[in-house]
Amino acid sequence: MKKYRLKGSYTVEASFLMPMILTVIVVIIYLSFFLHDRAVLSSAAYTAALRGSQLINGEDVYARVEKNAAALRENRMLGTKNIQTDIQIGSSQITVSYSGELRIPAGTLLCRYLTGGKDHLSVEVSAKADRLDPVGFVRKCRIVEALAKGAKGKGKTEDAGEETPE
Repeated sequence: MKKYRLKGSYTVEASFLMPMILTVIVVIIYLSFFLHDRAVLSSAAYTAALRGSQLINGEDVYARVEKNAAALRENRMLGTKNIQTDIQIGSSQITVSYSGELRIPAGTLLCRYLTGGKDHLSVEVSAKADRLDPVGFVRKCRIVEALAKGAKGKGKTEDAGEETPE
């Protein structure tokens, strides 16, 4: 008779523990999805901003950055949906931002507790890159080089060919 009670007690305990264990496993899986998608979006944002920073002003910079941003995140998300891309192009900087939602199954009370009552996690990532002008940079370097050569030539005396202290 006592053997049946012991076996029955294990069943009752398991009926209390299994929902909690399964909930924790589901939360861990969805948090892994969240971290993966956030890392992918972060990488895509930095890559799109960097590629856009190297474009010359005469090109259609916004369209090219938007195309790169869409291509970099396409078919790479595990659970994030409704992803919006925000691109801001300034004279000296490009900012690429992504925002989306990772839905969590509504039945998990622990997830609602962790997210403050929401049934999703918000994935938001932003990256900035300084705009580069390689032609302008080379021109400035040449000007500085010419000025340095000119200053070097003025510092020498005609007789000895040595530099005068300044």
